[in-house]
Amino acid sequence: MDVTDPATGEKLAEHALADAADVDRAVQAARRVHLSDALTAMRPIERGRMVQAMGRYLIEHKDEIARTLTLEQGKPLWESHIEVEGAALYFEYYGNQARAAEAAGFPPGAVNVLCWLGRDAGAALAGHADVNQIVFTGSVPTGIAIATAAAQNVVPCMLELGGKSAAIVHADADLRPSSPPIQRRRFVNPLIERHGMLF
Repeated sequence: MDVTDPATGEKLAEHALADAADVDRAVQAARRVHLSDALTAMRPIERGRMVQAMGRYLIEHKDEIARTLTLEQGKPLWESHIEVEGAALYFEYYGNQARAAEAAGFPPGAVNVLCWLGRDAGAALAGHADVNQIVFTGSVPTGIAIATAAAQNVVPCMLELGGKSAAIVHADADLRPSSPPIQRRRFVNPLIERHGMLF
């Protein structure tokens, strides 16, 4: 599948789309790591150092990651830099998490990143018999489909569903102080605002 620059339509890269077989390989890889005790056998301080190394990886590669994010999403470069810095704290930054995990020394298979279409690989993951928990953020219809698939295997789900940054403004409200925060929450990544890095 092509990844394009939304500003120019220029092709930036290609990535494979995962299917059900890819999902199964990723689940089995993660399961092997879990059952091997490769991580649980470590002292907590050792695991902590590995997680810290993931954050250092993101900071050390901040310019490269931020530029890629800007090209792929069309957001300002300064905003991408802020997101990468925030992601270094929480390691929630898309596919770079896997590269950071590998650089930090996590066992192969401990972190798996797949790019997919929901109707194919997403459905396979939600209904996979060896998945022990599912966490999903997205639309209500997709959340219902995921919960239904997971229920067949009695797998617990954590679902965050619905619209983004809903707000109610009454007819008698003073729009001058309320409008800017509502606009920010609608268009800016919440990671930026949550940590006070922008506003």
